[in-house]
This record gives sequence, structure tokens and C-alpha cells, in this order.
Amino acid sequence: MLEQQERRKAFLRRLKFYGFGVVLGLALVYVLLIRGRDFGFWTPENRVLEKIQKTELLFTNNAECMMQCLNISRGEIQHIIDSTAVVNFEQSNVHTSTCPIYMLEDKDKYEIQFLVESCDSTSTVLNITKTGDEKQSCDCD
Repeated sequence: MLEQQERRKAFLRRLKFYGFGVVLGLALVYVLLIRGRDFGFWTPENRVLEKIQKTELLFTNNAECMMQCLNISRGEIQHIIDSTAVVNFEQSNVHTSTCPIYMLEDKDKYEIQFLVESCDSTSTVLNITKTGDEKQSCDCD
């Protein structure tokens, strides 16, 4: 009986040391590696947007015409990509042989969606369409 109590005390003492080591290790990992970092870039949507942001943004003639018709500048498109764009993977074509094509949407201010072909060094805005209630018809082909 006395021997069993001694074993239990020894086990609890070892368990306390182990628990202290685990807590200390977790605290060190948090302080040295995790604290203050943003890991949002790990999501597929944020990786796509980051890739488009880092490449040169080009516009097709059709996209330029639609931008003029909708009264949207290149800077506003860049701002949308940098801040409020959402990738619609259902309408995107990511399995093309050369460069994937993504459907980006802005539902905040402009209510537009646009196709972006993302290659290694450039991203090209292929088409821009107005969504929402007041769809605008532009003669751009």
C-alpha cells in the first residue's frame, strides 16, 4: 500500500514536469513563431490575389472599352484587386494549359466582375461586366 502511494506521487511529479515542459514549449513557439503574423495568404483565394497583385496588370481592348463605358479607371481596378476583390472559383477556369483564368468580383462599390488571366509575369484583365440591379449595356466586342 505504501509502495503504491510512492509510485503515484512519483508519477504525478513526472506528469507535472512534463506538463510544465509542454506549456513552456507552446509559449515559446507562440512568442517566437506565431505572434504578430498573418497567415491569411495560405488560403487559395488569397494566394491567387497575391499572385495577381505581384504581376504587371494589363488590359485587353474589350476591358478598356468596358472600363470607359462603366466610368472605371485602371487605378480603381487595381484598388479593387488590392482590397475588396473576391475570387469566384466556380466561374474560374484554373485548369487551362498555359495561364489560369479567374473570375474576380467586387460587390461593394462598383458591383462588377472581371476575368483575369494570370500568367507568370503578367495578369491580363480580359473582360469586365456589371452585376447587380442596374446592368449597363455597352457596345464593346
